[in-house]
Amino acid sequence: AGSIVAVIGCGKHEEIKELRELASALTLQLAERAEVRFITPALERKQGSSEGASSQVTSLHLWPFLQAIRGVSVIVGSGGYNTVHEARATGTRLIACPRSRLYDRQDRRLRRQEKVLTIADMHVSVVAAVEQAWAEGPRRVTSYPNGATEAVAAIEALYI
Repeated sequence: AGSIVAVIGCGKHEEIKELRELASALTLQLAERAEVRFITPALERKQGSSEGASSQVTSLHLWPFLQAIRGVSVIVGSGGYNTVHEARATGTRLIACPRSRLYDRQDRRLRRQEKVLTIADMHVSVVAAVEQAWAEGPRRVTSYPNGATEAVAAIEALYI
């Protein structure tokens, strides 16, 4: 498989379940072209038969995700602050379905090319992105600026 697709499972239980099911469907469909991983910040509680088809997908309990983002070709998730800004900082392709939140305007944060409106649209967009990545060849691992390094330099400039 050529690409790595990271499906980020965060938010409400229903949203996590929906994204886990998407990851499972993508795992089956993209088996020849991509490795699909379901990334979640914490261990999930098993909910009866909800595991079913989802057992096909490999889950990683990883947070923060930034530590593993360099090897990822496509990030799939919602429009949460961390997901969006980590994808942009590293130049990683993002396909996101904004979620309604009381104090977060995910819809406004996402750019037109990042945003899909339904999980079905997300599925189609991910498959297209993997096909495009397959045609382009291996993704070059890029470096990105480290905010901590820049912060130390700015602080040192004040005292030197």
